[in-house]
Parts: sequence; C-alpha cells; structure tokens
Amino acid sequence: MLQLKKEATTKSTLQRYTPQVNSSINNYIRKNNFTAPNYEQDIASYLPQYNYRYGKPEGIVMHDTANDNSTITGEVNYMKNNYNSAFVHAYVDGNRIIETANTDYLAWGAGAPANERFIHVELVHTHDYDSFARSINNYADYAATNLRYYGLKPDSAEYDGAGTVWTHKAVSTYLGGTDHSDPHGYLAAHNYSYDELYDLIYEKYLIQTGQAADWGTTSSNNSGSTNTDDTPKTGQLSVKTNSGVGRINSKNNGVYTTVYDKNGKATKPYKPNLKSYKNSYSRPRKILFSIRL
Repeated sequence: MLQLKKEATTKSTLQRYTPQVNSSINNYIRKNNFTAPNYEQDIASYLPQYNYRYGKPEGIVMHDTANDNSTITGEVNYMKNNYNSAFVHAYVDGNRIIETANTDYLAWGAGAPANERFIHVELVHTHDYDSFARSINNYADYAATNLRYYGLKPDSAEYDGAGTVWTHKAVSTYLGGTDHSDPHGYLAAHNYSYDELYDLIYEKYLIQTGQAADWGTTSSNNSGSTNTDDTPKTGQLSVKTNSGVGRINSKNNGVYTTVYDKNGKATKPYKPNLKSYKNSYSRPRKILFSIRL
C-alpha cells in the first residue's frame, strides 16, 4: 500500500548557498544557525501616513543610528518624540526587531528622493562580537523579509545607483537629498563591510524562497554550490523552477481581498496583520515529504 508521510526532517534536497565574499561574521552566523526574533510593533498612532510614489516600496535603505551609547528602546522613544524631524520603519539590535512605522507608507529617513521610494531600517550599535553578529543577522533578515513581502528581489544599488538594496551612502551618492554615509563607518569599526552584508541578505532571500538549504539542514549535495542565474553583486536574482521541494505559495492569487457591500460597491481591501505576516515570511517556505511503500 502506498503511504505518504510528512516527515519532520532536516535533510534537504537543496544545495547550500556559496558565499560570494569571505566573512568571519557571516560564517559565525551560519555556524550558530542564528534565527531572527519575532517582529514587535511600537507604532505611534500620530505618525503621518503618505503613499510611496508608486504605491508600494521599491527597496530598502540600510542605516545605522550613529550613537554608540543608545539602546533600541531609547532609539524608538527618541524617534517617536521627534518624528517631525525624522522617523524610520524599524530598529534592529542583537535581540529585537521593532517596527516603528507601517511599511505600507513612506517614512522620513533619507531625504525626499529616497523617502518616496524605500523602507528605512536602523541598526542599533552593539559592543561585542556576538551581539554584533546577532544584530547583523537580524538586520539582513529584516531586509530579505521585506523584499520578499513586497514582491521584490535583491539587487544591490551600491555601485550603480539602481536596485532594491541601498545604503544611506548610496542614497547620498546617487539620489541626493541627504549627505550621510552610513552604515559603512559603523560596519568597518567591526571589521565588516557592505559587501558582506549584501551577501547575507541575498543568501537569506534564497533560503526564505526555498532556493537554498537552510543553515540548520544537511544538504544532499556537499559541494556547497547553489544554482542561481546571477551572482548577488551583478544583477537581479533570477528565480529558478521548483526542484522537487514543496513550497507554500506566498502570493494570494485566487484569494478574495476585496469585499463588496449590498450595492455592489467595493469596501476597503483586506490587509493582513503586517507583524504576523512578516514573521511567517521570515521563515523558509518549504515542506519536505517522503514517500513510503
């Protein structure tokens, strides 16, 4: 008798990602199989809500707080008290990811040209190797998760001014409206670089979308090679066809998102809870099955 059985297993038919840059921090993150914490939301009701120029984000800008003495709680509170000057969508440290503004609406994080285009996330400063590595893991995870959530693919804008992953420095260089150069100085102080960060974002995106084996799995191919059509530095990620691994469809095609009243007028479209939705997006989307006879 043919029996289908869903197994809880860490064996994967996917290959692990081949890093494009050498990084002791990224290797430390992989070795320890760091996961991202659940999203928290601390969004003030009085924050303004303005639409992006095309109705949704076109990418994400990576910032750091430029404050060696602050905490994530202090940063969030300061932002809420001074939002008329600037506010961002999220703060990240080694233990927490706190969304401080709804990513469906723009924030004031890097001048008008960037604000009407991008999500903004701030990296809170840490002071030891492990805490820094954990914060980088969460930082990269937040970027990959939001790219995926909004149907975007990783594409670095650092060297050509075009793409979905930006630093504040890249905004200053290519778009203007600001003159900041973060987060490069802070990353360099921890012997880390933007290229290492982008490589981790790219890898996390592949894992989340079921194109590379999760860190906690044993790959069936120990070569460490991941089949992708592009390297993470030179162009947009190309999504390959399914290779035998079941994936949960992250799109809502075929699901009713608009309700009509008795007069046939469309009511306000359904929007899922962002926190819950993104928490689910942060996890790899794959289900493994075995067939037993």
